[in-house]
Amino acid sequence: EIRNLEAQLLYLDICTLHRFDCPVRAGMISRLSNITFEDFRDRFMQPLEKVVEAFQDYKIGDFVYRTRHPEIASFVFERALETEAQRATQLARMLQYLNPEYSVDGKALEHILKGRRLAEVFADKALVHQLFTTAESVGIDPAFVWHQRAVFELHHRGSDLRSALSSINKALELANKDYTSLKHTKANIYRRLAKETKDAQEREEYHSRAKEVLSPLTKTARDSYPVTLLVEVMIDELECNLGLGANEEAREEPNEERPALPLLMHEIKSKLDENTVKFPHDVHLLKASARFSKVLSKFPESKSILEKASKIDPGNGQIAVLLARALSKAGQLGDAKAILTNCNKVRGTQVEVHFELAMLLIREDEEKNDEAIYHHLKRSFKSGDTRYRSRFELARFCYLHGRIDEAKKLFGELRKCKASPHEKSRVRHVVKGQSRDNAQFRGTIESVKPGYCWIRSYEFDETIFAHSSAFENDKKMKTGSGVTMTMAFTYKGPQAKSVA
Repeated sequence: EIRNLEAQLLYLDICTLHRFDCPVRAGMISRLSNITFEDFRDRFMQPLEKVVEAFQDYKIGDFVYRTRHPEIASFVFERALETEAQRATQLARMLQYLNPEYSVDGKALEHILKGRRLAEVFADKALVHQLFTTAESVGIDPAFVWHQRAVFELHHRGSDLRSALSSINKALELANKDYTSLKHTKANIYRRLAKETKDAQEREEYHSRAKEVLSPLTKTARDSYPVTLLVEVMIDELECNLGLGANEEAREEPNEERPALPLLMHEIKSKLDENTVKFPHDVHLLKASARFSKVLSKFPESKSILEKASKIDPGNGQIAVLLARALSKAGQLGDAKAILTNCNKVRGTQVEVHFELAMLLIREDEEKNDEAIYHHLKRSFKSGDTRYRSRFELARFCYLHGRIDEAKKLFGELRKCKASPHEKSRVRHVVKGQSRDNAQFRGTIESVKPGYCWIRSYEFDETIFAHSSAFENDKKMKTGSGVTMTMAFTYKGPQAKSVA
């Protein structure tokens, strides 16, 4: 318990800033509470020593305060300020005393005014709009403030989307440069308006406006956000056309004769393929791709739509891949292979078609289709591109089918690729036996290092990496010990699992 009143107020200020994810620097607290670091050390260190950490951050050249944990900061903020009015008053005080001309204070003020976070904290919208008004009066960038008004309305449980649209348009008028984030928010508002309207023509107009805002952003984007949102809007359109919209009253009757449907499917698949290469392993694109697959699987007529589209344009790789997946899921593996093979004949080598063919052949019979799989995987990427999964599948295949030197070269390239360390180390593809159980391999521990070892495999006559966590039943890592193991692969190469 903190008995000193000044210490209580100081602790509340630190908790408030920490609750809103702000870096709490000594200079900021000095301007806010008129307490210097020397004051803190001499007068407040003892009463706050168990709840506040104070240390010097040499990167920023200032002392920093923080609570023991952000959740503690949130708890104190909510318990000490029980009503929304009290919380708004505390934040308004910070807006008035922090100086946006100091970069440190400016960043803290931006954290406090984040619309999404305020939507989570306040049910009373009037209190938040008063905070935004205060923010403008103390000199915070009005374009930023109006942007956060829009974000607040977009995410509040009692959202007013018309007000959000008006706010983001005001922000765009006031912005002194072309802010991608503002346009991204505007597209999100159009997307929400499309979801909530019951009028089909109005919904189509909102989808069209969202795409108009996003399309130019995708050409210069340095991350996946604009294209992911564009794809999500297009999937929304597809759902509505297929009669799968989330809004029951807004759903349309599915109509597989609509000529726009295969074109829309092609466009979505094309955007996903193009940008998965540009932003490999991007989680947002992966989620959008999974949603697209789920939408197609929900609609039984999608296969017949794709079949008609394929007959019109048999060389279209995106349509061919989607149709092949639908046919494969329906158990028509031969037809799926035929569609993909014909697609490449019509329009020449298409890397995505070769990759899909290889994966179909692997699922059919990896041993029997050895040469064909190798042929297609070799053509599933191009020199210098970022189709890392294609390279990985070829490396794995080569290792298991006697092309060890080629596999090592490919794994070497993958180790140097731009994927994250987590992605490079992620274990995938446990090797299966003929009965579809995990295949068992034998070997001898050849060398032991802290936390891992290398096992000489009898089957491959190669050393395989094994982390200490892979050892089971108290099996010890000891040089010369014989072991059995299962085997999987990462981007770095083969890896032993379940070592006993």
